[in-house]
Formats: sequence, C-alpha cells, structure tokens
Amino acid sequence: MFEESLKEQLNIPTIGGTLIAEYGFRSDAWGRAKAESSSGHVSASLLKKFMDRSVLENYEFRWRVSFWFDGPDRRYNGAGADLSEAGLLELIHDFEMALNITQQLGTTKFSGTYHKRVGEAANPSLWVVGIGGVFGLQFSMSNDSRTLWKTIPAESLPEAISQLKSALVRGPQLLDILRSVTQTNRLASRNDEESKH
Repeated sequence: MFEESLKEQLNIPTIGGTLIAEYGFRSDAWGRAKAESSSGHVSASLLKKFMDRSVLENYEFRWRVSFWFDGPDRRYNGAGADLSEAGLLELIHDFEMALNITQQLGTTKFSGTYHKRVGEAANPSLWVVGIGGVFGLQFSMSNDSRTLWKTIPAESLPEAISQLKSALVRGPQLLDILRSVTQTNRLASRNDEESKH
C-alpha cells in the first residue's frame, strides 16, 4: 500500500490524466533478506534490517500516469488505466502512429467511415476513427461491465503527444521531490524521537 503521493494534472486534450509519484513500504523483506544472505539462511537480525520502517531503502518509490472516465451516472461504473514509464512510452508511440494515419487520411478526399485499431494494449485501447472526412483517436478503457471511450480530435493529437512526453520528464522530477520530502520528514521524526530520550 502506498503511503504518500504527489499528483499533477496532465490536461491532455479530451482525456485529462494525472501524473502520480508515490511510495510505500516494500512487502518483500523475506525475499530481499534471503538474496543478501550468503548461506541462504535468513537470520532474525537480517530480516529486521529489511523490515525497518525508518530505513528509506525499505520503501518502494514509483511514478505512473493514471486515466479515469466517469461512468454514465457520473459516480459508479467508471473505467481507468494506470501506466508505468514503459506503458507510457508505448502509448506515445501509438499516439504518434495515430497522428500519422489521421494526417495521411486528411490529405485524401475520403468521406466514408474509417476504423482501425492502433497498438496492442488492452487498457487503454486505441482506435483511429473517422466519418465524413473528420478523424480522431478513440481512447477506450474497460471495467468489468462496460467500455467507456472518448475521441480526441485529430487536430488535438500533437498537443496530446506533447503532454504525454512531458510526463516522461516530469514523472522522475516528481519522484525526486517526493524522495526529498520523505527523507526530510523521516530525519525530522528520527531527531524528535532521539530528543525525547
């Protein structure tokens, strides 16, 4: 469970998005202790080292991009997706592919309907769509009972790609801020405890 987070809105056209940096106590103390032990035997003192909540290295820090669409009733049955850095890189690639397709279609006199899946991700899934010469990228997310989607107009795709790329830079920066704040708070707490004794 993650204990603390920093969040920034991405303001990607039509779909929004939130950049999240977070940390929480690692639950793999036994495995890390066993890996460090040269004999394969895990002593109580070694296990205690990896379970010590005052040691910053025993915490997992990560950043991700989160998307959420409200359900039809605006409260329940929404759908969301969380993307790590690797997922975000894949999404940017797929958006760039969609931009290329919409630009190619825009130069033609095509006025029928068009529907093509872009990329292989299951959630979110992306489709280039068009009708009557107007094209866009359908961004779909699913929950257990339904799929919700929003369509980003083709002319908004360059801005969406720019915002997604900025998250690749800003994610590690937010993580550094969170690490710094966390470390400062832990040192202050440790000093308070020591001053009580």
